[in-house]
Amino acid sequence: MARCSPASPGWRAYFLPHLVRILEEYGVDGIYNDWGYTPNMWKVNREPAGDEVPAFEETPEYDGALADLLQLIYAEVNAAAGSSSSTAI
Repeated sequence: MARCSPASPGWRAYFLPHLVRILEEYGVDGIYNDWGYTPNMWKVNREPAGDEVPAFEETPEYDGALADLLQLIYAEVNAAAGSSSSTAI
């Protein structure tokens, strides 16, 4: 099972299509992100999930996997906003 990790291909494969479906189905052009993120420097368990791919720069001060995932989310939200005249909720 995919862990909710920005470096997890399984989590990305689950999350991103659902995000696109929500944007299209409900016609919104924005999302509110309240996922309770824990910065790298505060993580107690530093062991990667079984399906994480260490393809990103990770330091106590910088979470490369999260930055990459947020860029993908941003691109999807912008694409949805450009294809509709909806209102953010």
